[in-house]
Amino acid sequence: MTAVLVSGCSGDNQSVEPVPDVIETVLQFYILTIDVTPNSGGIVLLTPAPNADGTYASGTLVKLTAVPASGYKFNSWSGDLTGNSNPVTIIMDKNKTITATFMKIINPVTLYS
Repeated sequence: MTAVLVSGCSGDNQSVEPVPDVIETVLQFYILTIDVTPNSGGIVLLTPAPNADGTYASGTLVKLTAVPASGYKFNSWSGDLTGNSNPVTIIMDKNKTITATFMKIINPVTLYS
């Protein structure tokens, strides 16, 4: 570290040691809330899984994969994520609530003559 001469000082102590800049990084954490409609329609897998307290560090990329239950198909995302891409990756930059909507598969009725 180089001493800096300070003008206007007198006596033997005319230099001041500079203090290094200290950048303090405060890491923020956000909650990702996932809802499924209907409840029996399927599940959403999160990669990576959240921390033990259910949070993600700011900037974390989270892959959401909608997995339909038997007899259902994935339809769309709503809330803080829209569209129907599956899987999809989001960036945790705020608390988010996302709903995965599944649709019941209706088998067509075959008519016999």
